[in-house]
Amino acid sequence: MMKKVLALALAGTMLIATPVMAAESPSAAVVASDSSSDDTSAVAASVEAAAQAEGKTVEEYANNAVISVASNPDQLPTALPKGGVAINGAKTNQAVTLTKPTAAEVSLGKQVAAATAGAKLISAFGTKSAITTDNACINVYVKGLPVGSKIVGYMLVNGQLVPVPVVAYKDHVIAAISTNAKIFIVEYPAGVEAPAFAAEVTAAPAV
Repeated sequence: MMKKVLALALAGTMLIATPVMAAESPSAAVVASDSSSDDTSAVAASVEAAAQAEGKTVEEYANNAVISVASNPDQLPTALPKGGVAINGAKTNQAVTLTKPTAAEVSLGKQVAAATAGAKLISAFGTKSAITTDNACINVYVKGLPVGSKIVGYMLVNGQLVPVPVVAYKDHVIAAISTNAKIFIVEYPAGVEAPAFAAEVTAAPAV
């Protein structure tokens, strides 16, 4: 059943736009100094405050992304563009916010990766939404996801990381989510037998 849901999600979300992640985003103070508008200054300050409240940079907040994680140097920039959510196989504009993982959560992901020589945790993030169905999937943009590599998606369930089916193609991973999921993507080296639910990253979507 889950494979069918992921296949439908692939068709529903494969046309999402790649987010624009600038190399460096100006701070609210810089934006304010370049404008004489009090309204612009207030908006910039508000955005920066909202970003800080989520533990994100302004760039991460603006792109609904987790670009870096202090406790995980192998983190690849990960973002969820608008339209990257499918419910029952149909593309939607359902709001799903990517959240930063805690250090404890990253530690769990690293422990799973450490069980296989050469494996590494390449993305860890949470989701926050009002989704109540079990048939929801997200198509996240993972910048630099190596084509030809094998990955396994894990979800945090009752304190344990459980492998879950994913579909992967160049710079994209499709995974099923719950209302507030914690997702971990582990890359496994060539020549090593990956755990159950391993997916090979293809150059293009399989349609």
